Amino acid sequence: MIITVGGLAGTGTTTTAELLSEKLGIPFVSSGSIFRAMAEEKGMSVLEFSEFAESNDNIDKEIDKRQAELAKSSENLILEGRLSAYFVEADLKLWLMAPLDVRAQRISQRESKSVDVAKEEIKIREESEALRYLGYGNSTPDEKTKEILYNCADQLKSVMEGKYTYKVFDLVDGQVPGINFTLEGKSIANHLKNCEKVIFMCATLSAGVDGLIRKMQIRGMADAMFTDSLASAVIEQVCNKAEDEILEDFKEYEHTWRFGLGYGDFPLTGQKQFLDILDAGRRIGVCVNSGMTLVPTKSVTCIIGLGHNLEVSNVKSCDLCNFREKCTFRKDGKNCGK
Repeated sequence: MIITVGGLAGTGTTTTAELLSEKLGIPFVSSGSIFRAMAEEKGMSVLEFSEFAESNDNIDKEIDKRQAELAKSSENLILEGRLSAYFVEADLKLWLMAPLDVRAQRISQRESKSVDVAKEEIKIREESEALRYLGYGNSTPDEKTKEILYNCADQLKSVMEGKYTYKVFDLVDGQVPGINFTLEGKSIANHLKNCEKVIFMCATLSAGVDGLIRKMQIRGMADAMFTDSLASAVIEQVCNKAEDEILEDFKEYEHTWRFGLGYGDFPLTGQKQFLDILDAGRRIGVCVNSGMTLVPTKSVTCIIGLGHNLEVSNVKSCDLCNFREKCTFRKDGKNCGK
């Protein structure tokens, strides 16, 4: 039996593949192990090879090719990787999903980095990949991939409904008086330094997108992955549009960039109170589950500060970005526009 396990970063593909291997007594090969073998073949360390791979699209293609060859030559094998199921003929194809906040938390623990750094890296990586798949990057997708991509994009457009809601409050001594919500932590305090007002905002692509991704899982792993990545890029664009529209009424103020709940030491535990204040459940259909994860999953909660003589930029410039050294946009002399 050939089994593939795919999913976006932080969805638990390696853990799932290892558990299946143990339970079923079937060997498993991860894309990571192939990557390490290729590094050894080149006489490079994993770090050196990672830097080399960032500017060489053929590395990913070679990993996919090797996994496909392993599947053809094996009777029983579990293959783990982002796009394993797309290139491999398998008896069972699994595609794992998890909300962004959960994935960022897992990666932060695994790689000893903060949740906000992990989340930003995920967003930039997936937006970059989505744009590249659509032909805006260095590599041009083949005709089969183009067909899948444009079909996914069309279906995403047909079900998504970008919505947002917001409220503006006066800020007094770093807090909003009269509401059941605390701006907790040094990160948000520094972000809102010198701010006089604060915008609470929530945006979503609506529940139809979650349903579409589940449907795509049944159709094929490539469809699910492309749709998931495209949706991650689109929700950021919805937030950009919402921010522009909101700030039209506050042109006399400077503003900070969007600061998400869960960034730095600003805890996610306030998600429910934040949504209640915005009446987000009734207005745009966004709620939170017991794990502090937003539902629908392609939703965002964030805060924007308004004031004068602000110390925080209104744009996450490359100088401020934690992913600047590995950003694919910067390597092309561009930026992600955030």
